[in-house]
Amino acid sequence: MKDAQDCPNIIKCPIYEKFKTELLKNIYISKYCKKDYESCVRYQYRLKGQRPPDYLLPDGKTLEHAKN
Repeated sequence: MKDAQDCPNIIKCPIYEKFKTELLKNIYISKYCKKDYESCVRYQYRLKGQRPPDYLLPDGKTLEHAKN
């Protein structure tokens, strides 16, 4: 469920299906999607009308296993 302060892309963001552990996924969700989503690199791509790479994390790092 999306709250008013959540990222507008939280429901459809494809990065979360690529995580191998729920713990790591939930850390990113609580830090970026539920709080400071404007600092999310993926969100910033969307603001520019661009689609972020599927392996790009909210902090600008990448999920190496997801690149292949």
